[in-house]
Amino acid sequence: MSNQNEWGVPDWCDATSYPQSDDLPDRLWRWEFIRRMPDYRNAWDRASKVEYEIECRMAAKAGRDKARILPPDDLYFIVNLAVWDNPAQYQELIKYNINPFYNPRVAVPRLFRDGPPIMSLPVPRYDDEQGGYHLSQPKTEHRNYREGIRPGWTIVHFDLTEPLDIQLDGAKKRLQRVQEDFLKEVGLTDRLKQRSARRQRKDMWPLYLRVLDARDARASYEVIGRKLKDIDDRDISKMSRLDADKVLSQLERARIDAKKWHEAALKVANNWAA
Repeated sequence: MSNQNEWGVPDWCDATSYPQSDDLPDRLWRWEFIRRMPDYRNAWDRASKVEYEIECRMAAKAGRDKARILPPDDLYFIVNLAVWDNPAQYQELIKYNINPFYNPRVAVPRLFRDGPPIMSLPVPRYDDEQGGYHLSQPKTEHRNYREGIRPGWTIVHFDLTEPLDIQLDGAKKRLQRVQEDFLKEVGLTDRLKQRSARRQRKDMWPLYLRVLDARDARASYEVIGRKLKDIDDRDISKMSRLDADKVLSQLERARIDAKKWHEAALKVANNWAA
C-alpha cells in the first residue's frame, strides 16, 4: 500500500495538492505535521485497538449495542481512555498536547463523519492557543469577579469605556515584560524562541510537508531535491566536462537542501511537543 493511500496524504510530487501557508489556521497546520510523525502514527495504532476494547466492555456493562461503536480503523475513531488509563505506554501521543487523539489518517478531524471540523470549533485544542478566551461579561452594576490564575498565566483588565488601541499597545508591552521575567524564572526562554522561530518560517511549511511525505515514500534526498528544485533529468555522459560539473553541483546542492528541509520539518513538529 502506498504512503498516500495508507495515511491519506497527497502525492508529494504534486505541489498543487498541498495547502499554501495562509490556507489553514495554525491548529490544522500543527495537525498536518503531527499526523506525519512516525511515533504518533505507531502509538495511535496501538492505542486504538485498546480503546476499542475498552469501549466494547463499557457498552456491554451498560447494556448498549456494541455494533454502534466505530471500529478502530474508521477515519473518525478517537483515542482517549486508553491513553489516560496508561499514560506511560503512550508518551508518543501525550507529548504533542492533543486531547483527544485523532486518527493520523484524516487530514481534518471531525466529531463524526460529515460533521463539523473539530479544529475549527471555538474551544481550543492546543495549550498554546488558549489565550484571549471569554472571561466575564461586563455589567452596568458594580461586580467583583474572582478568577483563579494558573501558573504561567495572567489577567489584564481593560476599560471598555475608553479607546482600546492605546490600552492594547500598553497591555502588550506589559505582557511582554511579565512573560520575559516568568520565562527566565522557569527556564523556558529558549523554548519560546524556538516556537517563535518556527512560525516565522510558515511560508516553508507546504514544502516541509512534501519532504516529509517524500521521505515516508522512501524517496532519496537527491530525488526529492531534483523534483522540488525542478532540475531536469539530463544525460551527463553527453555533456562537456564543464557542463557536467555544473549539473553535478546542482544535484549535490539539491540533495543537501532536501536533507535540510527534512530536518527543519521534523523540528517544526518536535517544537510542538512538550
